[in-house]
Amino acid sequence: VLTRQPVPETGAPESATVRLLSHGRPAQGLAHSAEYPSMEIRPATASDTAAMVLVEAAAFADPDDRFSHRQIPRVAVAVHGGEVVGWCVALIRSHRGGRTGRVYSVAVVPQLAGRGTGRAMLGWMLDRLEADGIGRVYLEVRAANAAAISLYESAGFVKIRDLPGYYGNGVDGVRMLRSGAGPSAGGTSASV
Repeated sequence: VLTRQPVPETGAPESATVRLLSHGRPAQGLAHSAEYPSMEIRPATASDTAAMVLVEAAAFADPDDRFSHRQIPRVAVAVHGGEVVGWCVALIRSHRGGRTGRVYSVAVVPQLAGRGTGRAMLGWMLDRLEADGIGRVYLEVRAANAAAISLYESAGFVKIRDLPGYYGNGVDGVRMLRSGAGPSAGGTSASV
């Protein structure tokens, strides 16, 4: 279960507080992948950490793009056949302009890429953000990652800014925004 945890001030006006997305409210259900109905999307537990590190290593070729064991907060995971096959994290930021969300990472093992796992996790997270009253959600993605950009667009995100060199070594990024209640990523179910 993710809980809200304040982070010390950094001095920037927009960073008054960064909070982890709160999950585990009794009225909220699990999400499932459309292609793999037996796959479960659920809040991560401490015992999932090692598996999330393995998913990161499999999903992101560049070590600089990966979370380490120490960096992985408690998040949502996709479980299929008893194995963690993906994970997703979103943050809620409180600042002068109100509260916004940020999808920080969506990672799926390559064997299940393009089969609804990322879509199910993203939809699950967006539903939780919306339930928490978050109307604007941001994310950054590599400009060359057409599959991820297509997924995000299908969930209601629009490109708002090019980010030259954002990922270092001349690798460009794109900032995207989902404003207001839009379509979630589809393929999810919120029944308990």
